[in-house]
Amino acid sequence: MSSSFLVSLRSCENFQKKRVMKDAKSFLLRNIYKSICQNDKYALIRQRILQVIDEDVVHARVPFIARTQQCFAVKAGIDGLLDVARRTFCDTSEAIHKLANKYREDFKLPNLKLPFNNRRGFYFSIPQKDIQGKLPSKFIQVVHRNF
Repeated sequence: MSSSFLVSLRSCENFQKKRVMKDAKSFLLRNIYKSICQNDKYALIRQRILQVIDEDVVHARVPFIARTQQCFAVKAGIDGLLDVARRTFCDTSEAIHKLANKYREDFKLPNLKLPFNNRRGFYFSIPQKDIQGKLPSKFIQVVHRNF
């Protein structure tokens, strides 16, 4: 199961939609309630999810926030390697933001932005109006594509 699915499932539990389904007038919702919510296996799965998935984690659409939520979805202490990976994720994110701040100061680029998307990860973005002359070579990445 993907962590985003479990976060979504956990979010649904927070809203306690099953109460609404139990008394629903809709035949479909009542059948869903009977086949899932009254199922003993569902109760075991729900209990395990509540033991493992952090209650403060919610589904997010913003890429970096979603990535962070997925990273912290599983409660600390459940898996030692995951705890180490989480710490590395935090340290790396902090180092990237510090580098952006350093570049803002060193190259006098107060409007340098640090966007994130799932395809590229973190990258620097500088408004065209702020570029005077040639950018330092650190800001140029040549990508060769072999088709």
